[in-house]
Amino acid sequence: MWLFGRILLNFLLFMAFSGVFPEAFFVRNWQTALLAAVVLVIFNLLVRPLCLLLFLPLNLLTVGLFTFVINAGMLWLTSFALGDKFQFSSLTALVGISLLMSLCTTLFTKGSWQN
Repeated sequence: MWLFGRILLNFLLFMAFSGVFPEAFFVRNWQTALLAAVVLVIFNLLVRPLCLLLFLPLNLLTVGLFTFVINAGMLWLTSFALGDKFQFSSLTALVGISLLMSLCTTLFTKGSWQN
């Protein structure tokens, strides 16, 4: 069930950010946002753990801050996979949206509000 929750959260974030930052982040329509959410969840399940393992020394050296770069990489892979239907205007926009998505995901995932 958490998988569908992640897809729904990413979908809502993509729709919201494309509306709030239209010059920095482009999503063609809601179907593209839903497809991008599914693709991002798949990349996060399959590719992200491998990246975290490969870049573990760098992540330890930066006290976990390199994870934001890995998250931006997952968004870039999603953008690359979907082509011109889902794109960022610049690297700065990509990193900014990635940071906002990380913050929102942390706030809205189960368990982060408890204790």
